[in-house]
Amino acid sequence: MLRGNDSGSYRVLFRMVSASTDIDKDGKEQKSPEKTDLAMFDMDDMGNMTELFDSFGYSADPKLDLPPLPADAKQLANGWHSDGRFGSRLHLQTLPESNATDFVFSVEEDTPFNVVYALENHRVMTFDRQRGLIVKMESTDKQGWGVKSEGSSEFKLVNVQMRDADWATKLNADAEQFFKALAKLNRAASADDATLDQFDQAVTALKEARLAAETPEFQQQLDQQLWKNLAYHDAIEERCKQREALLGQAAEDFKTTDLDDKPQALADYRGKVVLLDFWYRGCGWCIRSMPALKKVAEHYAGQPVAVLGMNTDHDLDDAKFVVDKLGLNYTNLKAEGLPEKFKVHGFPTLIMIDQAGKIRGVHVGWSPTLEHDLVKKIDGLLAENQ
Repeated sequence: MLRGNDSGSYRVLFRMVSASTDIDKDGKEQKSPEKTDLAMFDMDDMGNMTELFDSFGYSADPKLDLPPLPADAKQLANGWHSDGRFGSRLHLQTLPESNATDFVFSVEEDTPFNVVYALENHRVMTFDRQRGLIVKMESTDKQGWGVKSEGSSEFKLVNVQMRDADWATKLNADAEQFFKALAKLNRAASADDATLDQFDQAVTALKEARLAAETPEFQQQLDQQLWKNLAYHDAIEERCKQREALLGQAAEDFKTTDLDDKPQALADYRGKVVLLDFWYRGCGWCIRSMPALKKVAEHYAGQPVAVLGMNTDHDLDDAKFVVDKLGLNYTNLKAEGLPEKFKVHGFPTLIMIDQAGKIRGVHVGWSPTLEHDLVKKIDGLLAENQ
């Protein structure tokens, strides 16, 4: 905890250091290097979180690692629920192991990943009533599709340290600088109007944050980010050049079929704003983007807007499985060989085409504001024809 807020909530920095040990088919162990994930949020007395700086990531998910407690006796007896990260839903239940000292409960996460990747995740949390802290977490995981795997982990509270206000103030300042610089960098790397100059400015902001950082925790993180993103410079430059080469150009026509072999062509959608979403089943960020795309398709139902999923799976059953299980409400096409026409190198890639058939937007990856950003862009294109 970094500070108390005027609202009565608390500013919290979440830091998770993890490493894994894999066992191959011959029984040999292989340890991965340590990985540090950071997140920042405000938390009230009931454990409800407000994410800051879009900092919750794929690994650093405080909502799953620090779930809320039951609010009343009814929830204590019957179970309770909470919103998780990326639109997931947490289902929590008191377990019989609970006693006067420890409150023990289970956590099950309901997410599209469970269905798409045949995932199973079960957590048992032990909350020390007197200390007011989670002191133990046991987790079992299994994946039945793709890279099939299963494993377990156990976390125990080993130590609690108290620091003075000066340390917390410095850490809070470094955290804010870090997350602001990182958000700027992420936008410069993926936004459809990003340029290499913006990326270079974002790297400069990281360097300035590193010079200003006073705490070892963030000095180390900033060093790692600088090293990683300087190494990506050539790739980002190439991506920006390809994006700039596409924007404003006529989209190359294509002919294919939908997943039921009905003929489809880009020319069929002339006069509409068209959003192409390049995806495949094994792309986790593609799956995370789909709820936003469903909302966009629903928002523009009956309007001259078409959302088209562009699937590149080699096995048609994989594509149909995702469309069926996630209830996708927009047409999906067979897109093998089509990513090259639009210089697609990362997934998901979203290509936006205006009513005249020109490419007006290229967005790579998932973002927490994806639905809002797409609606804003589409509204702008629709307004041009009014």
